[in-house]
Amino acid sequence: MKALAALDWIRRYCINVTYFLKADDDAFVNVFAAIKHLRDIELVGYRRHLLMCLVWHRPVVARRGKWAVSRTEFARRRYPTYCCGLGYVITADVLLLLLSAAAAACPDVGQHVCGNSLSGDDVTAAGNLSIYNDVTIGDDVPDTDVTDSVDDITRNLLLNDTGNTDKGHVLSADNVTTKAAVAVGRRFWIDDVYVTGLLVEELGGRVKHTDMSAAYCKSDKMASIYRHLTEWYKYVFTQVADDEARLYRDTWNALRQRAANTTIPSPSVTRPGHLADHYIPLSTMLQMAKRTA
Repeated sequence: MKALAALDWIRRYCINVTYFLKADDDAFVNVFAAIKHLRDIELVGYRRHLLMCLVWHRPVVARRGKWAVSRTEFARRRYPTYCCGLGYVITADVLLLLLSAAAAACPDVGQHVCGNSLSGDDVTAAGNLSIYNDVTIGDDVPDTDVTDSVDDITRNLLLNDTGNTDKGHVLSADNVTTKAAVAVGRRFWIDDVYVTGLLVEELGGRVKHTDMSAAYCKSDKMASIYRHLTEWYKYVFTQVADDEARLYRDTWNALRQRAANTTIPSPSVTRPGHLADHYIPLSTMLQMAKRTA
């Protein structure tokens, strides 16, 4: 309900804005890189149909542990594809579609958001949706063996610490299960799966996830990344732990100085989610961070 209320507040008071950035409270956001990228894609016409994020590709539902989801709560073996909730960028038209999906799937939802219905002239009806129907369909057969959950989740990650890829990533395999939604009745309390997964799925292809995975990194590399002459403008989102307040503050101060004295170059091809042509491998950046620690 908090997530829907936030979307509805935007609809009411600032829907004329083109892009919206959502970030968790433990996210370090490189606003300089984010604004530069959004200005670039806006100039070439990418103003609609965008949900840019680090995409979780149909991760397996965890059945064990603190954040387990029972088959009664969610019968399907995998969640729909959804966005890592650390941070993502969404355009206004997509925001309205998500609200319409929520209102159509559960008409009473609107009565709980700002005390008013989500439906109206500025919210297009999405049709008769089945978002709260946990009946298993297609290849999402009920799982009888949960032993492959961690392996499947690990394979789903964009592993970046081997030096074989320049794709950034935020969460480890162990942490993915903490981001999987726990259903309360038939409504998820984790907004990431609900808003960017189930609602997107129920829109039937009208919204697609745009890969922005290279713009994410872990906090163990942020000290070197955001101080680096050529890498600081290539990343937007970093997850920072509660005990890393000093790292957050020092990195932010260094990033401000770097941004004040450097012009961010545009990549050779301008497209959503593509901030740069080349990256120094994150394994190299980690070694640099260790040497400066």
